[in-house]
Amino acid sequence: MSVIGAAGLCVAAGSAGATPLNLEYLGPQSGYRTLQIVESPVDPIGGGALPDNVLAGAFDMLDTTPGSLLGNFVAWCLDLTSWLGTGSGITYPYETTDTPFSNSYGLDASEMARVQGLFDANYFEGLADDRNRSAGFQMALWEVLYDDDYSLTNNTAANDDFRGVAGYGAGSAFALAESYLTAAAAYDDGRQWNLLFLESQSGKQNLVTVSAVPLPAAGLLLLTGLAGLAFAGRRRKAAVAASV
Repeated sequence: MSVIGAAGLCVAAGSAGATPLNLEYLGPQSGYRTLQIVESPVDPIGGGALPDNVLAGAFDMLDTTPGSLLGNFVAWCLDLTSWLGTGSGITYPYETTDTPFSNSYGLDASEMARVQGLFDANYFEGLADDRNRSAGFQMALWEVLYDDDYSLTNNTAANDDFRGVAGYGAGSAFALAESYLTAAAAYDDGRQWNLLFLESQSGKQNLVTVSAVPLPAAGLLLLTGLAGLAFAGRRRKAAVAASV
């Protein structure tokens, strides 16, 4: 499974209205690791006093909507206050949105910028295929969503709103999360990924997925020209060899 085709995603993200989708959870993309949340501006699922343990990792999702915009795709949690809808063969209604999220924690401009920066600085197709990378990226995603200090361990910032510690066996994933956050904090190299926010219409967990930003026309022309030169070079070599 790969990230979404860029053309289809751009159509959805750029549309004026929400696009309805029916989504089915197929399972974890590569497995989960546990994050123990010790401080949070929202009450994580399950309620009760913190600390609270949550499973971190990417979701393997299927868009079953007729004409399927997304197909089989990777999604990430942007909502610690709701459960993900699960169950074999069960679909849940979602809508795409450019203003996440009206049904729970709403992202302001700075939070959306931090989420964007985390993807741009670190993401690549296949990242979620490794359990520790997948879990670490999800941990980092919660940090940039709910906090602005780019560290899951920092307890000194005035606006420290989200902290966590590695659960059992999650040390490598947690270390990766901190490295992703460090890279995101320093990133200033432009947008690499289009984000598509998926808002639940049935009280389930809100999600985000991505596609690569298409190359500009000039870049495509350059690549086409280079490919043509390489092909011409091979033909010349073949002609020389044939004449010897």
